[in-house]
Amino acid sequence: MIPRKPTAWASRLTLRSPWVKVALAAFLFALMAGSAVLVYYYNYYSRIIERRLSGEVFQNTARIYAAPYQVRVGQKITLESVVARLQRAGLEPKGTPGADEGIYEVAARRVTVAPGNGEALRLDFDKNTLVRIARPKLGDVDSASLPAELVTNLFDQNREKRRIVEYGDLPPMLVNALIASEDQRFYKHWGIDPVRIVGAGLANLRNTSRLQGGSTITQQLARNFFLSADRSLSRKVNEAFIAILLEQRVSKQQILTMYSNEVYLGQRGSFGIHGFAEGAAAFFGKDLTGLTLPEAATLVGVIPAPNPYSPVNHPEKAKERRNLVLRAMNELGFITPEDFEKARKADLKVVPQTIDATDAPYL
Repeated sequence: MIPRKPTAWASRLTLRSPWVKVALAAFLFALMAGSAVLVYYYNYYSRIIERRLSGEVFQNTARIYAAPYQVRVGQKITLESVVARLQRAGLEPKGTPGADEGIYEVAARRVTVAPGNGEALRLDFDKNTLVRIARPKLGDVDSASLPAELVTNLFDQNREKRRIVEYGDLPPMLVNALIASEDQRFYKHWGIDPVRIVGAGLANLRNTSRLQGGSTITQQLARNFFLSADRSLSRKVNEAFIAILLEQRVSKQQILTMYSNEVYLGQRGSFGIHGFAEGAAAFFGKDLTGLTLPEAATLVGVIPAPNPYSPVNHPEKAKERRNLVLRAMNELGFITPEDFEKARKADLKVVPQTIDATDAPYL
């Protein structure tokens, strides 16, 4: 076979050709410029992350407690209501690690209370009546004071309320509801999820409803914790960049903990409710450990639009969102079909909204 001679154009495109040299120089320049920009933003956002995560992640706020609740022998009160008060005071069930505020233990119709500060006591109940109060040193007594309930934390200049929790304080069903609703591939991605982005884009093109948007939990944390609320393309790029860096620096559990303390859940009066613990107290009058499955799904369900989906102001919309979260949990195997049906049919019960003493301190 006779080899073909290169064309005139091909013969001119050699490494010695001026055109090739110009193209190669332009490529190298673009590569160096892109690398320089990448390094700059890597260092810039690394410093922001380190500075934000160093020391106290959330501002220390003063805690406001109610007056200690007095109980007496013969009082009409249920064991369950006492346990709810202990939970709101910050006490944890016996065996819970890091229970700084104290612990309680329920056995049959008796609850034993060991506060972090103060003397332990034991309360015995007969149906809906308190029949005995005992202290280790004094024996039987006629009355006693339960640990003071945490009303709220003092707000900062942003008028935010939150109750700081650790990862161990988060009920597994609440974490599962969050994963099912906001980021089903949370444990698989590295900050951003291309599969999720493509799915959200196709859903938008088809104009179909979709429970999850395009942002991962890590991206949402990056947006709320490090960036402003500006809706722009540059912010989305910065959000993705910070999300990738965050995944390199902290664990998935730490990301979930920060998210659970930072997430915005709507307004109560002039205050913004931040974090699942404050949301549980504001909407249901409960500690996180006392949440039911429908209540946990309700808290997660309001995240995309906290005020339009508010269980206080828009209960029907909140219930629809709750049921979407429950359906996703059922499809992922987080709950059984029986649990799904029971929770889906549950009534949405929120505590009445009352005047907050910290909203109007002159009262």
